Amino acid sequence: MMNGDYGYWMWGGGTLMILFWLAVVVLAIWVLRKLFPAGQSTQMPAAASAPEVARLRYSRNEISREEYFALLNDLNQTRENVK
Repeated sequence: MMNGDYGYWMWGGGTLMILFWLAVVVLAIWVLRKLFPAGQSTQMPAAASAPEVARLRYSRNEISREEYFALLNDLNQTRENVK
């Protein structure tokens, strides 16, 4: 009589253990993603100015040094013409 009941509870306990460890893993992944967000340092700020955008593009090697300084010169000339 007891063998049938023992097997039922053992299977149910195993399922609960699997669900527990699955929850632990999901929680650990969530915490790690919150602590170390991907690409945070390379994201463009929402209200970035043109020189900031040029600096970020230069730091990511999207543009060369010459292109960077040409952009800055163009931006400075545009700013002087507006004044």
